[in-house]
Amino acid sequence: MNTSKRVYRRENARRTKAAAVDKYKNMTDAQVADAIRGFDKFMRSEEWFVLKAQTIAKYGCTCMACKRKIGRWGDINVDHIKPRKYWPELQNDPDNLQILCGTCNKKKGNTAADYR
Repeated sequence: MNTSKRVYRRENARRTKAAAVDKYKNMTDAQVADAIRGFDKFMRSEEWFVLKAQTIAKYGCTCMACKRKIGRWGDINVDHIKPRKYWPELQNDPDNLQILCGTCNKKKGNTAADYR
């Protein structure tokens, strides 16, 4: 890699870091962590916890896409069939939820796919 490309990348990284500092400067550490991880209040709410538990009780611990048994609670992804990003009115609808493993959930992304 030539020197000019390295200098450009270094300067670009500095600008990106400065922009991030400005973006998060009025937030608490917890708010910054949540923003970086992409969490929102709904995903930490008691209502979501109850919906998640009810969905796991209803469908079990098997990925509905690949049929793999999911052994740990933390590895179970309760997925919105129609993503909250596009259908926010369905975020609390138990009929819009399914069980996926992390790999299948990542493959699905923000698309509407029903594996039930």
